[in-house]
Amino acid sequence: MITPSAARRAFAWGKVSVLSGLACLACVTPRLAGGAEPNRPKEFNEAIAAKFAGVEEWRGVCEMSEISRATWSTPLEFHDRQAEFATRSTFVLRRASGLAWDPANGVMRWQGAGEVTGSQVTGLDRRTLGGAYAGEYERWQEAMEGTMRWDRWQFSIAMAERHPSLDPGSPADLEVRRRGEMARRPSSSLPPVARAINETGRGFLRVFRFQQTPEDRSRFWAQLAAGPGIVTLTTSFSVPDKGRPQSNGDLTVRSRVVMYPVYDDVEVEVTIPGYAEWRPKGNIAQPSLAGSALAARAVLKSKAGKTKQLPEVDFFRFELLDTSREPGVCLNWPLGAKDDDYDLRFANFGTMISASQMAAAKAFFTTWGLHSAGDYDLASLPSGELPRMSFGEVTTDGQKAELRAPPKDQAGQPFAEAAIEGFDFGAKAELRVTCVLKDGRQIIGLMKTAGGEQDLVRLPKRAGADWIAEQWRKENEATSLPASDDNEKIEGQQFNGDGFTLYEEYRGWVVGGKHVTGDPKRKDFFVLNLIGADATTGIGMFEAISKLRVHRVRAGEMSEQARLLNGNHRDAPHRVAQHGVWVKQFSRSALGDSGAATVLVKKGVAGRPGLVKGIGLLARNNPESAFNQPFNVAARDLPLAFDRAVAHELLHSVGVEEHGPDETQRHWLSLVPPGAAGNQSGRARYQTAGGETYTVLTEKGENLADKNYQQYLATKAMLDQIGTREIWKKVWASTYANLPPGSTTLDQRADDYVEQLARAPFELNGIVGQEGRQHSGAEDCVMRYYFARFYEAKGRPNTLYVVTPGTERISYQICHSPTGTGANAAGRAPQSRYGNATLGNCFAQICPNDAVPPAAAK
Repeated sequence: MITPSAARRAFAWGKVSVLSGLACLACVTPRLAGGAEPNRPKEFNEAIAAKFAGVEEWRGVCEMSEISRATWSTPLEFHDRQAEFATRSTFVLRRASGLAWDPANGVMRWQGAGEVTGSQVTGLDRRTLGGAYAGEYERWQEAMEGTMRWDRWQFSIAMAERHPSLDPGSPADLEVRRRGEMARRPSSSLPPVARAINETGRGFLRVFRFQQTPEDRSRFWAQLAAGPGIVTLTTSFSVPDKGRPQSNGDLTVRSRVVMYPVYDDVEVEVTIPGYAEWRPKGNIAQPSLAGSALAARAVLKSKAGKTKQLPEVDFFRFELLDTSREPGVCLNWPLGAKDDDYDLRFANFGTMISASQMAAAKAFFTTWGLHSAGDYDLASLPSGELPRMSFGEVTTDGQKAELRAPPKDQAGQPFAEAAIEGFDFGAKAELRVTCVLKDGRQIIGLMKTAGGEQDLVRLPKRAGADWIAEQWRKENEATSLPASDDNEKIEGQQFNGDGFTLYEEYRGWVVGGKHVTGDPKRKDFFVLNLIGADATTGIGMFEAISKLRVHRVRAGEMSEQARLLNGNHRDAPHRVAQHGVWVKQFSRSALGDSGAATVLVKKGVAGRPGLVKGIGLLARNNPESAFNQPFNVAARDLPLAFDRAVAHELLHSVGVEEHGPDETQRHWLSLVPPGAAGNQSGRARYQTAGGETYTVLTEKGENLADKNYQQYLATKAMLDQIGTREIWKKVWASTYANLPPGSTTLDQRADDYVEQLARAPFELNGIVGQEGRQHSGAEDCVMRYYFARFYEAKGRPNTLYVVTPGTERISYQICHSPTGTGANAAGRAPQSRYGNATLGNCFAQICPNDAVPPAAAK
């Protein structure tokens, strides 16, 4: 029988520690053949027990992240709910005493306490789409973080039953802080303050729930069967969130537990030059090649400074864990990417024996400007071949590198290096370094930072299970936002967000052949300009008045058919398939309009980029275009009518509607002199083809029929003076020579012709602008129409005012209120032309976010 002291002598490796936390320990370790550990002889159990008996201490860390987002709508309301939790726990466990510690019978238990830090961001957006409260908006968001001490952690092993168990104990002290909150939240929906950190307990409950099954215990045991070493248990899953009818969303949970021994005599130190500032990049010109790189170095050191007494190393192992595999190199490049290659990989320099392999290693450092290459730096790299260096054999699709018989540095310390290449602007992974000694011990490499020792080095430097480089967050003042955030706010606009998550904005796009990232404070929007220079000013006008950040993509950077701007995604935080729009030139027959049109794939709703089939316009110089007609526009404004039209249509693509319903009236009015057929009133008047009489007034109050009648008489006298009647009779004499009795005579036809010529200059035709319709509202808004010829006189049936030529404005602003201004202002003489807008407040309607369902068009 082996005693505890004998066991300690047989396995006197010192203290050991476990990194452990909020992971689901089940469903993580590969199943053993047959599903369970086979029976072993008693001698085997004793040998393993002896190894575990030498472990006085374990340390651990465990992390869990949970992201959920769901949108749902009813005919009356739209809801968008977001929640993100992230927790990290660390603990130290020491050998128990009494009956809990009996290595002779294979019963061992370590107990201790730990600390958990957690953060929570939750929010809800609600919009009333219809009914009596249509247009109401409510949004609340709260961010909290906290720290909690957890007591009674316990890790136990029953050797005979192959039964390992990790129990997280229970919470003790709690400290919670609000990180900030946004107003207008319903008090009934404010979660308890403690919830932020108590969500941590949910991860531990998963440990309890799943770790109790025999299958799960066998999976855990599989990693411990050979004795204490590094144990990794990870799990992740994503499921649809269908908590409500018609909801659309998902829940993603990721967790990991790492357990490893720490020894008193030796340690492995990991260094990465430039680590804090490093960001991954893809290669735009050649996406299959790396776009960035860095080097990691691991050195076995003596804690007591006794370098000559360092144990012999069997091998160093570098591993990239949880590496992202997002398609392409960024959200839109190359378009429609389908690859599932790892986004970070170890560069393979082979055995470093041949000259070409050495040259490749040297080129790696000189190309990327790195400062780690064995005992060399960029200043001391020899001009010829390098001596044998410290890079291992790369396997597992670039995710593992092992170096046996490693070289020693100038201090006599064994070391190894890994060359890591980046292939994506949003790449992430975690680097683990393990040194396996000849005596069987596994030592995990630690990077020493201001925040403590890190066993898993996040590439790039990130906080917890985040997807975003810490440096980018700092540069963009986004340190407290979750990676799934999509809540950019523009004051005065009803809906938040642009459809791109914070991570997607960090990963970025190729725009104009260059990589750009998003702006966490502005809404990003994309336009493919297929018109060219003629549309440039209008797109700029749209950007200025919408306050959106407009990216001008090229062909090949956005598909004209799919129009997706974040189609390259797989596992990273993603909210919605977000689209851009294109503008294109068409002929009159192809466009089916006299000026411009925004065509939606769904009728009866306001626009969203994802609903826009395309935006078409007639050419700037097309004589058929309405934007080349004078109407009643001031001459100085007319040259910019095309630019205003481009901005107008782009606003339609992001949900902005006309100021009111379509204008339904158009009149063709003819001047009828007194005494003419149908007019026995004794004075001239205007009437429709159907004989309906209208009083037409100038804006000065003049009766236009009376005024034009005098000019009509002068015109008719001039036609008589030049002999128009006789000239016409001579031209058509032969045609009327043989007409049957009762037909119109040549004299009658000549009189009719002269009458038509005299009246023609005084015919009036055009749109009648009506109160509250498309011409109404703020005069200087680009969404207001300016094509009307008439407007209705209030309280006077069949009376129209004619718009004074040159007094309609083409402006380049956007309205923030439905109130009429300028010619539409109340109290204006002779009256407001078209009154207040039925809808108006165009700025508030702007919404480029495809995740927000559009309301029914007004």
